[in-house]
Amino acid sequence: MSRPTPQACPPKRNILIWSSGPQPPRRPRRRPLGAAIGALVRWRSELSAAAILVLTYHQLALWSDPLTAALALLGSTLAFLGTPPLRRRIREHVVGLAVRHRFQGLCKHSAMRDPEGRLPLVLRCETEGDSVFLLLWLRRGMTPELVYAHRSLIRTACAAADVVPYPHPMNGALLTLRVVHPWGL
Repeated sequence: MSRPTPQACPPKRNILIWSSGPQPPRRPRRRPLGAAIGALVRWRSELSAAAILVLTYHQLALWSDPLTAALALLGSTLAFLGTPPLRRRIREHVVGLAVRHRFQGLCKHSAMRDPEGRLPLVLRCETEGDSVFLLLWLRRGMTPELVYAHRSLIRTACAAADVVPYPHPMNGALLTLRVVHPWGL
């Protein structure tokens, strides 16, 4: 019986791996700074809304007392929610954000990534009528066929009636993804 021979790791590490054959390919290492920047990009709308709310409250509290500032913010928020056209736009925006987050979560937990493990970038998310349109930038190593192959997963994740990808006519890295009737929109 022969013993497995030690095999040296890449030069970044100085440990030995005992192997008796070829190793499976390693998943790319996560970079903490890159992951943090990606999270900031994915949560940009929510972070912007929270920052605007906090800055508005702070400015109102400087002009008057904190209770008056809180009541003014609450009253203006209820007035916005009471107006039907604004309520419809807020609902469309929230559904668009939910679709974007569900799509990015699906990409994070499925094979819809580039060979280095990076997610496709969602450049825009718009709601028109009964559909949500996502403009995706596919990174190197990703193709529209990859997204097309995962249509059923996207449809399930977003609770949509249908998902239709439209490749960009001039740029192969851009893809418009139409999510039809998400959550009964």
